[in-house]
Amino acid sequence: MSRKILFLTLKVFSSTGGIEKVCRVAGKAFYEFGLRRNIETRFLSMYDGAHDAEHNRYFPSEIFKGFGVNKKQFMIHSLQEGRKADVIILSHINLLIAGWLIKKINPKAKIVLFAHGIE
Repeated sequence: MSRKILFLTLKVFSSTGGIEKVCRVAGKAFYEFGLRRNIETRFLSMYDGAHDAEHNRYFPSEIFKGFGVNKKQFMIHSLQEGRKADVIILSHINLLIAGWLIKKINPKAKIVLFAHGIE
């Protein structure tokens, strides 16, 4: 049985703020963790563009999908990927609705929310 981590975020590569930096580093850690334990990792970003992850040094761009502010497509893909995921990681509280909907269709999924405030 394949295990899967789904990382949902607002931005990872299209900005350089503290939250984005945390998401890049956490993404790298989850990807490397998954490699060692045969866990598939996928990253979906609501605001990054489709090509924003190209040539990044954190994880392969093939496991990243940016939706360039297309919230509807982001939610559709999040629900599709979430149906098959064991762990859903939300990088921002504004993604909690996606986590809640995924939990409704995949009750066994574990939801993790990054909590943060003003640096």
